[in-house]
Amino acid sequence: YMTNLCTQWKTFCVAILFMIPGFLFGQWGNTPEAPLLLSSEPGAQINPVLLNDGYDGFFAFWLDNRDGMYAVYGQHLDAAGIPLWEVNGKLIADDDENISFLNATLNGEGNVIICWHNYADTLYAQKLNSDGDYLWAENILIGGSNIIDGGSYWGINYKVALMSEGESCFFAFVATGFGYDRLRINKVLNDGTVS
Repeated sequence: YMTNLCTQWKTFCVAILFMIPGFLFGQWGNTPEAPLLLSSEPGAQINPVLLNDGYDGFFAFWLDNRDGMYAVYGQHLDAAGIPLWEVNGKLIADDDENISFLNATLNGEGNVIICWHNYADTLYAQKLNSDGDYLWAENILIGGSNIIDGGSYWGINYKVALMSEGESCFFAFVATGFGYDRLRINKVLNDGTVS
């Protein structure tokens, strides 16, 4: 029994020794052929957005259709490239419609402001802490199909510009209708109030 226990203990110690370099030196590959893999889930992962976290690490967000519809997933990595959230990324936002665009920025509080729009032509935003948890009780509607301009229904067909300044975030987007594209900007306070 003691011999078997000693063998198991040695095996455990050797396994720990092989794991230590990964923790000390991080996950970064040292060749172009072996970049860090953020998700090994099936389906497509597209449209990445990267943000410096202010502490030598970074946030990565992307659109992911692992469950059949595009949703926003994210990961927080430290300076060594070690993931700090769930393996293969954390679900940040999903919708009844495929999400077609996302953008993100860091605000003055060190939190992430993220926005996305879906194929139903609705633009939403949310504030996340460094763990990827929601800080606003619900997703904030920045613009939707209720905007009428020139007597026609509109939708979002382009990228959304996003900026944080002081106590506010600004979202610039294009309202597209029948025969026009018009630039719109909405302002959201840090408490989630559309101003």
